[in-house]
Amino acid sequence: MKLLVIAIGALAITACATTNTTQLSENTYHIEMRGKTFADGIKTSDQAYLTSAETTIDAGHRYFLVQSVDDSFKTKDVVRPGVYRKSLKVFAVNTGETKYPTGPEAKAYFPSQVSSVQNPGLDAVIETYAHRPSVDAVDAYEIVTLLGSRLNPDRWTPEALEGLRRQ
Repeated sequence: MKLLVIAIGALAITACATTNTTQLSENTYHIEMRGKTFADGIKTSDQAYLTSAETTIDAGHRYFLVQSVDDSFKTKDVVRPGVYRKSLKVFAVNTGETKYPTGPEAKAYFPSQVSSVQNPGLDAVIETYAHRPSVDAVDAYEIVTLLGSRLNPDRWTPEALEGLRRQ
């Protein structure tokens, strides 16, 4: 049941990022976030904090410590194949006319192109605690209060946040 609750929490993601949460041990979790565009970098970081807090709460705890974090980009190459174009639109500079050449010279080859696409990401390992283990521990309730209604409004309604404050 505990893993089901954690999996449901991990699925509560924003459109800008994908989340993968894996339980490594009783109180240790690996959280992987991937944004789709370069502009998603800050959103991905905020979502990672929120997912860490939600995972902590779903585990029945209040505090978490970030054991390790890797702010990384995954790069992939996108290849666009070369193409032949049968008619090539040519602008005649001297006359200002647009002409379409005909005959065998009318074919043009556009070579293939390779583009590198970077997806911002963050990999973190967190450890959850019921009681604050040290001054460095993050209060999951505070993170949810700050980010929950903005990044996961379906789960963190005003009523849900009020219930969390009363705990």
